[in-house]
Amino acid sequence: MKARKLGEYFFGRHYHSWGIWQVDWVGENGGYSGKHIKDVNSYEAAVREIFSLNNWGEPKYIKPCV
Repeated sequence: MKARKLGEYFFGRHYHSWGIWQVDWVGENGGYSGKHIKDVNSYEAAVREIFSLNNWGEPKYIKPCV
């Protein structure tokens, strides 16, 4: 599990689409929880959205999701 920072955005599968969450709690042992922000239709859109929300600039390469 990747270590998360409070306020950071992350994404993952959410029903039949991709969900975007914001970390709202980080535990001492590396656990975390997030508040659901929104759903997007594609993996590429999710990657672009979290890069934008986290102020990471534009992704140079988006590895295809299989």
